[in-house]
Amino acid sequence: MAGNNSFYGTARANSDIDVGSMHIVSLFAPIYNHFIEPLGKFSENLNKALNNTQEKSLIFMGGIMAVGLIFSIYYMLYNYGKEDVICLCGKSNLFFLLISIVGGIDSIIAMYVTSSIRSYNRTVVYISFFSVLSIGILIDKGINKYKLKNSKKIIVYFIIFIIGFVGVLPKDYSSIWVEMPHYNEIEKQFNTEKQFVAEIENIMEENDEIFELPIVTEDDINVWPETEEQGAYNLYKPVINSKKTVWSHGGLINSRPYFWKKSLKELEIEELVPVLSAYGFKGIYIDTNGFEERKASEIINQMNAILGNPLVSSDEKLYFYDMRVYNKALYNLFTEKEIEKIRSSVYIWAEFQTGLIQKDINDLGFEIYTLNEKSKMVIGNISNSSINIKIKLKVVNGKKDSIVVECGEKKFNLTDLNNNGEFSLDLNILPGTNIVNFYSNDIIDIKFDINIA
Repeated sequence: MAGNNSFYGTARANSDIDVGSMHIVSLFAPIYNHFIEPLGKFSENLNKALNNTQEKSLIFMGGIMAVGLIFSIYYMLYNYGKEDVICLCGKSNLFFLLISIVGGIDSIIAMYVTSSIRSYNRTVVYISFFSVLSIGILIDKGINKYKLKNSKKIIVYFIIFIIGFVGVLPKDYSSIWVEMPHYNEIEKQFNTEKQFVAEIENIMEENDEIFELPIVTEDDINVWPETEEQGAYNLYKPVINSKKTVWSHGGLINSRPYFWKKSLKELEIEELVPVLSAYGFKGIYIDTNGFEERKASEIINQMNAILGNPLVSSDEKLYFYDMRVYNKALYNLFTEKEIEKIRSSVYIWAEFQTGLIQKDINDLGFEIYTLNEKSKMVIGNISNSSINIKIKLKVVNGKKDSIVVECGEKKFNLTDLNNNGEFSLDLNILPGTNIVNFYSNDIIDIKFDINIA
């Protein structure tokens, strides 16, 4: 059992590291979706052959930068010991290549240092910069060596520009994986949000904590949980724009903020507000872009009834509720012991992270989990103390006598714990991340409940 293990909390599998690395051959291929169809087709087929997806399918540098890459490394090795700009570019390119390729230094870092770093292939931005800088210096030296007149220099530079531009021009921006940003709209939206955060901070005190809705966790990536559309990274914008307040967004998978937010996701608005108050939040920020229109309206009405009238952004997409009056009333109404009981209601979160085939609701309204032969449940404890819990488990389908549950050094054979078809496990959950493994000889369907003892 791992208690409060920060390395585990940010861990990624070796396969994730490989997905985020790059194949060196991709650097020398034409840009994906090149406007010269045979070149674009070549890169498309290369992606399929190398199983490149998402970011990995976009790391092609094209001819000029590929020549610059080779030249910078060759120049550095041939002139080893020199410290001019091209040598430094060559050293940088060689370093980024060794750290970013499949099976490179990135794999060693993942195994022996930390596996929390992903997308080493993003170093292609730096490789491209150092490569084009090297080839630019080479061209500039060539022009100066042959002492070309200004008019001829302009012609040479223009030809180079056209070649470079053509080398990275796709035939259809809408068909590449990343859409071209609409900068004017983004700037307008950003300024609106920046102004709204400034308005919030005008009425709040230094270090006041503000909770953001919708609740988005790291496993949602950039997708709003409610609408399943891109855009959830918007919740980082108040964090960037704020000067004196503290915002809730963030928290790596299997970290305490992750478990806490997972628990909060299960609460209705009328349950969520007192919990946030008990944890000391002074305000609630709502980005309605993350909800369906009807759901957003429903939440706003509920918030209005609980917290009063909100501060609203100029585009009427963002809402802010000051909780300070509510907090004062709550703390006058309840004792500190009762407040702590409210906090403890979200101390524990459990989920299957591997081996879960599906989760379904049966006719009686119970959640049924279909598990593989080997499954891993992660139980998070966000408190600073160990908590005793009781897991009640019932096997709905599958052989009960073949199931073993393992939690740290404890191992339970469910045959020994059978009580009228149900099983009860008493576990001590340490602060942080705890692992419970399930082993069986076949696929099983189970129902389970977790209660604090």
